Amino acid sequence: MELYNREDKLGEELDNKRQKKRANSIRAKIGVIGKIYNLVIYIRASPNHTNKFKALSGKLIPLGNYIRWNS
Repeated sequence: MELYNREDKLGEELDNKRQKKRANSIRAKIGVIGKIYNLVIYIRASPNHTNKFKALSGKLIPLGNYIRWNS
């Protein structure tokens, strides 16, 4: 039984390493502008985040006009 538990932990560790490697690869591909865009999307997705950001900075970051299909 202990052997199975070790194998499960090893499998989970490998999965975590693969996920981290994939995430780092994606981050490297999107670049700085992509990261900023994702941050703006995150802030604007929630009224609480938007209000907090506006209170801290005094401004809002404009977001391009985009169409949300199937929403």
